[in-house]
Amino acid sequence: MFNNILDNLEKNSHTPEFWDYYNGYFDIKSYDKGVIYEATKLIGENLKVTPK
Repeated sequence: MFNNILDNLEKNSHTPEFWDYYNGYFDIKSYDKGVIYEATKLIGENLKVTPK
């Protein structure tokens, strides 16, 4: 799911170098449990997903 978010942001930015300039911080939340996954995409690094 997080990879789809990253791909869509890059595609809609109209520049393939999008992740060379921006960091991304994302959460997936459940209404019952709150945040269940956190993801971080930093410049020059791979996506890191952490379950909570």
